[in-house]
Amino acid sequence: MADDGSDADGNGLYTRFLLQELQRPQARIEDVFKRVRLQVRQATQGWQIPWESTNLEEDVISATGRVVAAAPLAERLRDFDAQRRAWTRVSTTAWVDEPVAFVERDPSGPFAELAQFAIDRLAPPLLKLQLPAALQVAPPVPGADRYRVGDAWEMEWIDHLRGTRRRLPYEVTRLDGTRVLANNGRAVMDQMGNIIENELGRRDPGILMVPSELAAGRRWRSAYSNTPLAGGVTARVVVDHRVEGLEDIEVPVGRFRAWRVAMTDTSMRPGDASVLKATMWVDPESMWPLRDVRRFTSMGRGWVELDATDEMASMRRVRR
Repeated sequence: MADDGSDADGNGLYTRFLLQELQRPQARIEDVFKRVRLQVRQATQGWQIPWESTNLEEDVISATGRVVAAAPLAERLRDFDAQRRAWTRVSTTAWVDEPVAFVERDPSGPFAELAQFAIDRLAPPLLKLQLPAALQVAPPVPGADRYRVGDAWEMEWIDHLRGTRRRLPYEVTRLDGTRVLANNGRAVMDQMGNIIENELGRRDPGILMVPSELAAGRRWRSAYSNTPLAGGVTARVVVDHRVEGLEDIEVPVGRFRAWRVAMTDTSMRPGDASVLKATMWVDPESMWPLRDVRRFTSMGRGWVELDATDEMASMRRVRR
């Protein structure tokens, strides 16, 4: 039930916060609604959480309708470095006000999804969110663990350039706080499923695979650094994500109605860079990726470095 607000201004709670946010002259439309959603949630102590869906594909200033050009890559990398230092301080807090303030400062920043997940863990919603009718299963409660000891899955990796395929098995063998250790620590994630470490390198803060929540049209940004385990050149990566909708897909483990997420990233290394175009399908019930189709192209040399599909071949979740 929506809060009716106060008699002083005659507005409901949502409307009151929306009008306040619209006073920001340079506020982007998506940031306005993200802040309002968070403010309503805080004001009602989790009893009311607005649900939103959007078809915006660009950043638009709410006051003028002006489309905001994408920030240059160098600016996004500087922003990533600055926010990483701030997030390091906030990430271990036990006080929900700190990640709330972090998100309010930049609702679309590269660490905003991590902060939102932290909010969900520190102050879980008190009401179930209203879900779209097309969603046939209920997703996990926001902030809830997505992985438990004994969960297991197998991914089939198809290398389209080499014409090869192989299966990679994983099993959660230990939990260490929010860290999820699979295969006795040979692969490390967090409870969002962000890949922190595997045979390809160590990431800071982790490859954001699935955000705090999914909804049609939802957009978010992420960034991370990747250092090979044996040492060497560290790459810095910035990623744009957008949920394109729900669709039925079939993978070796079965048929699902899944969220389709489009991703574009740029990976910067000294003297070279690559662009990734990828599409990922996510199971709404587990929030696990079911299929990932990706293609890396070198910006400097122009050749395709990677063209591959990774899809779920088997899946076993322990009882929730």
